[in-house]
Amino acid sequence: MYCPEHATCGVPGCFATPDRLSNKTLPWYCNARQRRQNSPLCEAHGDNTRDEAPSYPLEAPPSNVHQCDGDCTEHRHSNKVFRPDSFCRLPGCQRLRQTKEGGESEWCENHTCESYLCLRKRSDRQPSMTTCERHSCGVERCDDAAQGRSTFCRRHGCEADNCGQYKETQSWYCNQHECQRARCLNKVVPGTDHCPRHLEEEEQQAKRESRKKAEEEKKVAEEKKKKKKKEKEKKENEGCRREPRHCYQAAVVTPLVIVDDDGVRSEYGREPSPVCRRRGLRYPYPDCLDDAHSGRVHRGYYDRVGNNRCRRSYWDD
Repeated sequence: MYCPEHATCGVPGCFATPDRLSNKTLPWYCNARQRRQNSPLCEAHGDNTRDEAPSYPLEAPPSNVHQCDGDCTEHRHSNKVFRPDSFCRLPGCQRLRQTKEGGESEWCENHTCESYLCLRKRSDRQPSMTTCERHSCGVERCDDAAQGRSTFCRRHGCEADNCGQYKETQSWYCNQHECQRARCLNKVVPGTDHCPRHLEEEEQQAKRESRKKAEEEKKVAEEKKKKKKKEKEKKENEGCRREPRHCYQAAVVTPLVIVDDDGVRSEYGREPSPVCRRRGLRYPYPDCLDDAHSGRVHRGYYDRVGNNRCRRSYWDD
């Protein structure tokens, strides 16, 4: 058991109580007070130190001397005469060099690039620039920092993932990732030149054009088929109605030769029967006769055989 005086932190005004004091050296100090009072390092460099409190209180250091054993900023300030390389390399600047996780810069905090782990000097292109040339926007008059792996800032760089191309100020994406439809600023579908909305419109338009083309081809094919059929019918009709050549080559009509059963051979002058005449044709041109069975018109020379019957002795179709 301990009295109330020894059961609390030894720093005046601190009433922290320990969980167990059997293995502690008195006076006892809490964790916060112990690091600050008994560590050879300051608060910044003594966070990970857990030294036990000595059996006797330490003497207070002089007020004008920094007692940190580490090479901290305050230590370098107090020893600037012996450490001239600890200050910014820019002429006329008396500030200390900046220290980052990547190491120590050769310039102070006001002249070191603000990019994470970058120890380069800030660019002199614009007085208001806070980054080096590598981490600054590629636009000449822009003083903003570059975005990610891009060489342009958010205002001048494409918003697409892993794209470092330049974009217009009023756009969101570069020419490669922006929809090619006029006045459209949306992002394109990968592998295409249009955004989803205009890509769907293009597909529908292509389907309509394909359907229209198929209908036109079908219509042309039907017209060709009809035309071919008409030409065939016309050719057949013209073949039935064409004039025999010999009728125009000679004015003498070929006589009709009839051989009877008894072997008597007779020749008669060919004269078309009135029954066979059609369309007012006269000698020596051939007449026409309609065939009731086939529906065709036969042209040639016909002779009367029996009552109102005609026999075609020559035809040219």
